Formats: sequence, C-alpha cells, structure tokens
Amino acid sequence: MHKLTLAAALLLLPAAAALAQPPPPPPPPPSDAPTSGPERAGALLLPAGMSREGVKNAIVSALAGRGWQVVSSDRSSVHAHLLHRKKDCNLVFQFDVSRIDILSDSYVVDSTGVRTGRIIPNDWIENLEKDIREYASHMPRR
Repeated sequence: MHKLTLAAALLLLPAAAALAQPPPPPPPPPSDAPTSGPERAGALLLPAGMSREGVKNAIVSALAGRGWQVVSSDRSSVHAHLLHRKKDCNLVFQFDVSRIDILSDSYVVDSTGVRTGRIIPNDWIENLEKDIREYASHMPRR
C-alpha cells in the first residue's frame, strides 16, 4: 500500500507543480491598440489680453489652413484629426487665455490602415504653432 501511495504521489507531482506556477503574462496588445492615450507634444504661451474665443479661433484657423479636420471643440479644448502620408494624427489643444498645451495621440499606419507605431508629428506641430502665433497676433484683445 505504501508503494502504491508513493507511486500515485509521484504521478500527481507534475500536475501539482503546474498548478503552483503563476499564469503566463497576457499577450501584448495588437500593434493598432492605443497604448496609453495622448502624450504631451508641445505648448505655446500667448500674448496678453487674448480672449478664450480669440485663442480658439486662432487654433481653428491654423488647423483649417493646414488641412486638419476639427473633430470637436468646447470652451477649453479643440480636438483635431489628419490622416496623411501614412500618419493617423489626433491632436488635442487644451487652452486658456494665456497658454495652449498640445497633446498627441498619433500613429504611423501601413498600407492597409493598421497602426504600426506611435509617433509625435513634431514638424506638423511646429507648423501649427507658428500659424497659431500668427493668427493670435491678429485677434482682437480684451
């Protein structure tokens, strides 16, 4: 009987060891899955005396001039999108009367439209910042 108990214990040992192992880590997310949301991509200080409406108008005008689509806007933010040259770019402009913070949730896409990696479209953002400054300089002051 003692040998039978020992044999059964030896047979169950690998199964018990497998149960004691921690579960394997989850598979990585697909390459087109967002990783962590928008990333800080830039900031602009604005001239004194700007109104919220003036800041918003400067942002929207700069986006329109560069072919971006305004997806949504409210009293303190503008959300924009551009799909161009295998880049799927989403920018958020969070603003008040003295500052604009720019956040990016943007990706490189392959020929089938699948996101293959995160990017920050720095050149495009620099162009938008330059245009926003120009439009802001022509906006009426409070």
